[in-house]
Amino acid sequence: MTLIPGILLSVILVTPPTYCEVGSCYQPWRLSYGNMDLWLEELDLLLNHHTHPRPSSGGMGSDVEQWRNLASTYFSDVNTTLCIMSYESGGNPNAKNPNSSARGLMQILASLWAPTFGVSADDLYNPEINLWVAAKVYAQSGWWAWSPYTRGLCRD
Repeated sequence: MTLIPGILLSVILVTPPTYCEVGSCYQPWRLSYGNMDLWLEELDLLLNHHTHPRPSSGGMGSDVEQWRNLASTYFSDVNTTLCIMSYESGGNPNAKNPNSSARGLMQILASLWAPTFGVSADDLYNPEINLWVAAKVYAQSGWWAWSPYTRGLCRD
């Protein structure tokens, strides 16, 4: 994580940033629901201009389609799930974000969600566990927990 001088961090916490891309905006602090680790991880991604990879072919490819049946076990809106998955991991269950603790199909933040739901960080590479945790995250935060959705990339 990028270290920010305390005074700057204080100002940022008082006036949270808004990130805009292609006509849609989101505020990382809204995603955190008061969790400082998640907020700082999102802030680091924004400040260092890290972005999620764009899915090939501009949409859901065959790499995510292989997970359709499993995704339907945990989500009623399978198309949104697969769209987010395509941006987050491209359908690769072994995907690991080099700039955060995010891993697996839905790029679940291991530092936050693994202990919350009683799984290990490495368990998040298991597609079934990753989607199960993603469903739990969705139940708490909705699709807003994933930046492709907040940026308007996976909304109908």
